[in-house]
Amino acid sequence: QFWLSAALSHGGCILSDDGALLVDSSTLELSNCSASGSGGGIKAAAVLVVGDAQLSIANVVASLEGGAIAAGQVSVEHAGTLRIDDSRSIQSVGGGIRAGTCEIRGALTVRGCFAGFQGGGIFVSVHLVVSGRLVVDNVGAATTGAAILVAHGGWIDLKNAIITKASSATGAALAVLDSNSTIMENVNMSEIVGSFFAISGEGSSAAVLREIILIVNPEFSLPRASRLVAAEISVDLQCRCEGLYPRGCLAALERVDAATQIRCRSCPDTRSNDFEVSSIRNSSMGFSECACN
Repeated sequence: QFWLSAALSHGGCILSDDGALLVDSSTLELSNCSASGSGGGIKAAAVLVVGDAQLSIANVVASLEGGAIAAGQVSVEHAGTLRIDDSRSIQSVGGGIRAGTCEIRGALTVRGCFAGFQGGGIFVSVHLVVSGRLVVDNVGAATTGAAILVAHGGWIDLKNAIITKASSATGAALAVLDSNSTIMENVNMSEIVGSFFAISGEGSSAAVLREIILIVNPEFSLPRASRLVAAEISVDLQCRCEGLYPRGCLAALERVDAATQIRCRSCPDTRSNDFEVSSIRNSSMGFSECACN
């Protein structure tokens, strides 16, 4: 256990300048640490690996990037658990994690984190791959990517994720910038301030959204539209409106300039079918159509 530690440069609790930092066959707790540079809890110049272990980081802060973790690569293996609570990047990106690549085959929970710029929960510059389990809760960013931000040219393959209570007043909970590949599958998003997602691609980029559930925040009757920009788009999602609209819930898909916009909103007329749930399940749906069942 490490606690009440402060670094004048990087790595408030642990600093690894080279090689791999491996947490294996143990339970490691880091708390109440700070760094004047990056990595309020851990700064690993190369790789941080959580193997058959539990790593918990709480109440940490970095002036620069990576409120809890700043690393070239973060890897959580199948038997590993990484939990981050109450961390902050004051001036930069990655309120919880700032990494080049982040690969989650085990379990990752990021809760109560904030970034002074982008990526309140997780910021990656190359790619984010989640095949295990991801929970991002009660997070925020000053600009965009309140929960997750993938930087210009990076890509994301996100499966089995819950994103809730993400706040980015001028941006999106999940932001992917100029990517060539975006895959989201079995992702549940709720209590979002701002838009659910903003995904942009370049050239022959592809965006695939499967089994996505968007639950409208009852405090905001007109949530901002989520945006998709890609050469190939496939969408399978539900809007759940939680009784917010008396006429019923409508998942609307339309083309605006070069973007596909998706918005959970009120039906123009009272619906006769399921009042609270509306789906888009046809990837070839025309941009002027709206799916009401």
